Formats: sequence, C-alpha cells, structure tokens
Amino acid sequence: MSLENLLVQERVMTKENVSDYILFADAQSCPSLKECAIAFFLRHCKTVLKSESSTRLLASRDYVETDSITVTELRKELEKRKLDMDGSKEALVEILEKAKRQERD
Repeated sequence: MSLENLLVQERVMTKENVSDYILFADAQSCPSLKECAIAFFLRHCKTVLKSESSTRLLASRDYVETDSITVTELRKELEKRKLDMDGSKEALVEILEKAKRQERD
C-alpha cells in the first residue's frame, strides 16, 4: 500500500495540518491525498483558516488568489506581516502581492 493511500485511509488530517497536506500532495503529485485534503479543508474552512498552517496555504499563489480573499482576511494577513491595512480592497491586494513578491525574491 502506498503512503498516499495509507494517509487517505487513516484520515490523519486535522484542522491544524490539512493546509500542509494540500501543499505536500500538490508538490508530490498525490492526487488522492490532495482530493481528500481539499474536501476536509472545505468541510472545516472557517476553523482551518484560523490555524497557523493556513498561513502557508494563503501565501501559496497556486491556491488562493488574493482577489478572492475577503477584505477582513486581507487585513488579517497584512496585520500578520505588520503591513499597512488601510485602503480599498484593490489597494490591500496590491500591498499583499508586493510583499509576496519581495518574499520570493
């Protein structure tokens, strides 16, 4: 039995680690694990988004487009990074995207 199948069967995901599983499954090309993790995430999204591991998922451009984040979520993300939180949604998106570009460079 593959590790991917074992993880899916054992349901070792928690609200604290599911974001890590999504990123891992994508990076390692584990479609069953990714599908299971995304389904878990969607069932518990409000709680998951409050967890520490969700920060890495939110920072991953592949999963969360900043345009789809609410203004409240944008402000929380900017506050975590100690960035300016004032302005329109478009201005907040630009601030966050600029910070992400700087982190990647």
